[in-house]
Amino acid sequence: MIKTLETDRMILRPFELTDAPDMYLLGSVPRIIRYVGNAPFKHLTDAENYLKAHPLNDYRETGFGRLACIDNTI
Repeated sequence: MIKTLETDRMILRPFELTDAPDMYLLGSVPRIIRYVGNAPFKHLTDAENYLKAHPLNDYRETGFGRLACIDNTI
């Protein structure tokens, strides 16, 4: 189980499928992801599929993985 870390300014937590709309916003802008190597998302389902295939799958297979970083000041 991956723990959530929280400070006054930031939350680091495992990704959830409910993060797809925010992931879509980031992943659909070519100038934001141009160095990532992925094609921009064209649909919300692209972001959902990405989360399922990468971070969520990593948690299942290895027990760890990248975390969502959330600004806790807003």
